[in-house]
Amino acid sequence: MIYKELITKIAENKEYLALCRKITGGNQLYKDLFQEALIVLLEYDKQKIINLYRQGQIKYFLTKIFINLYKKEHGLFYKQYPRNEFPINGTRIIEDEECYDLERDKEIEKKCALINQELKIENDDDPLWYDKKIFLEYLEKGSIKKLAEDTKIKYQSINTTIRKVRDRIKKKYEQA
Repeated sequence: MIYKELITKIAENKEYLALCRKITGGNQLYKDLFQEALIVLLEYDKQKIINLYRQGQIKYFLTKIFINLYKKEHGLFYKQYPRNEFPINGTRIIEDEECYDLERDKEIEKKCALINQELKIENDDDPLWYDKKIFLEYLEKGSIKKLAEDTKIKYQSINTTIRKVRDRIKKKYEQA
């Protein structure tokens, strides 16, 4: 087997990707770990990689690379993704300032209720129904450009409408 074919076979093998996922404990970084491991593999001597494959040792060799990349504190992968992003038993480490705060949660609920009330279309006679509908569509689409393309409404018109709704919500929030 030629070296390039071997590397392609390894890169396309879902078993190795699943192994990375298992090593990371399901962390979303498993794909990044796999890519970094492929880069490391490409830096090794070609003949050594071919020999490992022929001897049936390539899986163990790759496992060693995955584990070393993920766990070594002085490794390149570890430096790119700081320790507080790594999971412990499948969960992200929570810093002290991120601890649950009931008061903050109540305040967020209050804000959400205020926004929802402001965006609620009361009836067909609601004078602001268009503004509210455009704003809700904007939230759903994620960008003014996408909304403009989908609705064929001019970008600037949508932008002005969204700004008006935002200002109205801010004023209501400041009054509350």
